[in-house]
Amino acid sequence: MIGRELIAARAGWGDLEPTEIHRRRQPVSRGQAALPLLRLLARDARSPRRILVVARRRSVLARVAGLGRQWAPVRRVPAGSFIELSGADLERVATAEHAPVADVSRQLARLEEAGFLPIVPAGGPQAAASFERVGVVRATRLAFRLHWTLPSGEELLGDAGDWHVVDGSGTARTVSDSEFRSSHCRLDDGRWQRVGVFRAWQVEEAVVLRTKEGSATARPGDWVVEGPGGERWPVSDGQFRRSYRPRQDRAATAGQASRPAAISSTTAPTISQ
Repeated sequence: MIGRELIAARAGWGDLEPTEIHRRRQPVSRGQAALPLLRLLARDARSPRRILVVARRRSVLARVAGLGRQWAPVRRVPAGSFIELSGADLERVATAEHAPVADVSRQLARLEEAGFLPIVPAGGPQAAASFERVGVVRATRLAFRLHWTLPSGEELLGDAGDWHVVDGSGTARTVSDSEFRSSHCRLDDGRWQRVGVFRAWQVEEAVVLRTKEGSATARPGDWVVEGPGGERWPVSDGQFRRSYRPRQDRAATAGQASRPAAISSTTAPTISQ
């Protein structure tokens, strides 16, 4: 123990946690995997302090990129599109980092404060496919804010000017005006035809989506749907199968649920431009 403390003191690490000392003594390869990402992020960091925040967390950057995420400046992430890392993904990164999950979560929070998020690439993971929307709904435009609750108990908020949409099974939600008009055609008497082609994928692990209406969880077996503008929202499996049908050019099968990527310290991190 004395020898370890002496090494830490000589390296200027005396005030660091043991897990942080371990990472600094055994860092992720700084060559081809980390340096291109650091250069790109530094270009967007816009301040020395933010550059330092990114540089100190290069190991976590690479681990998260190994899960198939892309690091992107927050200002370029479409509203309502971000999907947080699953609890299992946090565990994978923590195990690879020899660190507590809480420590990894704090590092991700610091990177977000510095202006960067690990996004699921546009179009979704490799398991994603294209689907056509089907069915008729009833919809009215909101004059006031509306609080509504998902079957999971999560509370969401629709703003004045959004649309309150109810499908044939009685499931209700709110939709922003731009998203609604791009995905519905008016019929008559308050009825609208659902139209458009959307990307979607089924999840095997619970994930939290930061939708425009608030945080909503996609649970194992649910689907994540991505609109043309990048907005994403969770849909239960039953509702999805009633409301979407696979396009003939790329049909989804029961085996297409998205699976986590293996963590590799040599995976080349990428950044969304």
